[in-house]
Amino acid sequence: MRHITLSDGEWILMEQLWEQEPRTLANLVDGLKESTSWSKSTIYTMLKRLEEKGAVHVDDSGRFQQYYSCFKREEAQKRETENFLEKVYHGSLRMMLAGLTGKKGLSKADVDELHQFLDNMAAEQEES
Repeated sequence: MRHITLSDGEWILMEQLWEQEPRTLANLVDGLKESTSWSKSTIYTMLKRLEEKGAVHVDDSGRFQQYYSCFKREEAQKRETENFLEKVYHGSLRMMLAGLTGKKGLSKADVDELHQFLDNMAAEQEES
């Protein structure tokens, strides 16, 4: 996936697509009315922008245009996390963990969970 930067608003709209695809404009307006105050024209403009970025594909072969995401949520999450890590912590996972835990520290359960996660990663690397 080439890197596509999503604004906060675009991320909200993409979440709707990732939840259920395809979606029509009316489906998206209905799905976003509770969490946003966006008008139909605002959502349409965002969809056009997302299409230009390559984040959304439009199928207009039917009665209503159907909108699809061009990549999975997990791909976007991974890319956003990598960009955040690089931009804010210069790629250092250790610095990020230290920054996120701060003075509060980690509970024993948090440390145990991190140990398990790291052990699993190490085991996967050894198998490769």
